[in-house]
Amino acid sequence: MMSERSQSAENGFTLVELLAVLAIASLVIGLGYNVLLSVIQYNDTTQSNIRLRQEANSIVSVLKAQHLEEVNEYRVCYDELLSEGNIVMDLGLNTNMLNQDNECVEDINPTADLSVVLTIFDRENNSFTVETTIKGRATQSIVLERKDENQDFYDYLRDNNVFIYGSQFVFEGNQVNGPNASIIIQGDLDTSQVNGGALNNTSNLYVNGDVFFDRGSAGFGSQNTPGQIVVNGDLTLWSGRRKIYGDVYVNGNFRLKDAEIHGNVYVNGSVELGWTPTLVGDSAIYYTGNLVHPSSYSQQILSKVIKQQNVAMESVPDFELPALREDNWYTEHGFTKTIKGNENVKLFGVNIQIDSHYNANVGKYIDSFTNFTIVSKGDITIGGNSWIKKFSGILIAPNGRVTFNGASFEGMVISRDGFYVVSGGTIIEFRQIGEYIKNEVDFPLQP
Repeated sequence: MMSERSQSAENGFTLVELLAVLAIASLVIGLGYNVLLSVIQYNDTTQSNIRLRQEANSIVSVLKAQHLEEVNEYRVCYDELLSEGNIVMDLGLNTNMLNQDNECVEDINPTADLSVVLTIFDRENNSFTVETTIKGRATQSIVLERKDENQDFYDYLRDNNVFIYGSQFVFEGNQVNGPNASIIIQGDLDTSQVNGGALNNTSNLYVNGDVFFDRGSAGFGSQNTPGQIVVNGDLTLWSGRRKIYGDVYVNGNFRLKDAEIHGNVYVNGSVELGWTPTLVGDSAIYYTGNLVHPSSYSQQILSKVIKQQNVAMESVPDFELPALREDNWYTEHGFTKTIKGNENVKLFGVNIQIDSHYNANVGKYIDSFTNFTIVSKGDITIGGNSWIKKFSGILIAPNGRVTFNGASFEGMVISRDGFYVVSGGTIIEFRQIGEYIKNEVDFPLQP
């Protein structure tokens, strides 16, 4: 016969078992509640950070607009900056502090840089901090040494490290190296004319026309020695993750999509933004016209796109190429019509062409030419029928074009109809005009 205790165990739970089940259930419910509470608190904190970030971007945008638009000293007041009533802030402007106890900061100089340290808080004591510097008008642009009434072409080339001067620049090679040098193009420039990152090592670029880059990765400017890019027309930087170094001046409209901007852009016209541009650091776009962008666009980018009445502008040098000197001048200054050797040669003629060749007098193949000065009434072709290993010198074709086919070119080019590098893998290195022509009296074009 079964005992009463055994029968009770078969019919239900013991008190100990019931208490254990209740304890486990309480623990699970407690853990679930804590997880749920943490998720809710995390979502609240995330939303608060988003609101604070948006408010901070709005405040910095207002500060930038005011600093860049003001002509005389101005003031910034606490209540004029905050748009939400449940947010407070501490704002440092240079050495001055703006908060609820100090409502305005007076006598801010718009020509000087403005250091901004902003911390904003909400009622739950969440906070967000921004530190930046808003550049004053005195430091917004790099001043190009301009042509004046008494400055001649030689002086301009020398003083501004002009590397290439012509109506076109077509480059199928690998790299153009021109730290602190200037390329001046008196015509348009588009994607098909420049290969890859060819111009990413040249400081200054001036284009007296439109620039249209779509697809590929060709960028402008030098990361180590950034200068300025001046476009006297429309500038389009659309598809392609290209990098732009230095300040950019656009005397027309600006279209920007995938490029990475490492300086300020000044647009005397309208701006169109695509989805994926990058404005690195304190880079900003200042424009005078209209702004077009997709809906639900990044506020972080828009806070750096600032409309102004006027923007800083630079001009493209507008020298007309000087004419050739009289033929006898070249004879008197050591120019010949035939190549004698492959070093320190001066050539003057019509449609000059240099090719690699076998020289029986020295018993070897000549494929390098050093320290040449070539002046042509027509075109100049280096490596027309055969590939050149290395060429250094200055090429001047005021009535024609210059074409290069080879591995390496060092020097500078002046050509009415442009400079065409037609060989893949070519490296171009800038050399100052003074390395070949020491002073103005020896310059082979008319003063």
